[in-house]
Amino acid sequence: MKNDLLESVMEFLENLYPLSDAMTWDHVGLQIGDPKQKVQKIITTLDVTPNLVDYAIKNNFDTIVSHHPLLFHPIQVLDLSDARNQMYQKIINHQINVYSMHTNFDVGKNGMNDWLAELIGLKNIEGICPVKTTSGTLLMGRMGDTTLEIEAIIEIFKHELGLKMIKLLDNGKSFKKIGILGGAGAEFIEPAFKSGVDLFITGDVKYHDFLDAQIANYAVLDVGHVAEKIFARQMANLLQENFDFTIEANTLDEMEIPGLENK
Repeated sequence: MKNDLLESVMEFLENLYPLSDAMTWDHVGLQIGDPKQKVQKIITTLDVTPNLVDYAIKNNFDTIVSHHPLLFHPIQVLDLSDARNQMYQKIINHQINVYSMHTNFDVGKNGMNDWLAELIGLKNIEGICPVKTTSGTLLMGRMGDTTLEIEAIIEIFKHELGLKMIKLLDNGKSFKKIGILGGAGAEFIEPAFKSGVDLFITGDVKYHDFLDAQIANYAVLDVGHVAEKIFARQMANLLQENFDFTIEANTLDEMEIPGLENK
């Protein structure tokens, strides 16, 4: 039976997206907080940033549910002159819980890549791109059928997620089967095409990744890592359907960095 403690939220999420389904190098689950703490307000987000933490404090959120882990790299020294450590200090001082779901959510049923596949209307969705997790080999990406043209797919990402930096490597061929993998998925380009996709959609594709794909005559659409911002909206909906807390999706644009302009 659900209660108003953080442990109830954790149990609910871990039943859907087991921590053991995360890749072995990943750091998922409770990052900071107390499972016995009472929860009243949750904010969901792609990343935990200083701006997000300040917003949570100002608006009395006691829990942050993020996709990307807050504590990913080992902390050697808590030097409070460091901006990131100052953020940790604020979180602890204001008794804010931080819970993260990363690769366990990416591979999960009704997880990141199912949501992205459904966003662009793929049909007959199935898993591709096997990865090793703590619980065994699971499928990270998704593949499905489409009748949409590339321009329509790009417009969906721009309109639904507000994406501004999209790169296309077009091989001039028509496509009926699309593969998709949110986040940094360049390493899965070749495996995806070996699975039978005509177009692979992912993020963080580097110059040499595009060059290798061009040589292999692969079509690749790079929608950026920030396409995973769908997490905030969809996770807020999922939690709201199952809990009576006040739940909000972070609409702050983490990519709107002062002084950085998209040309």
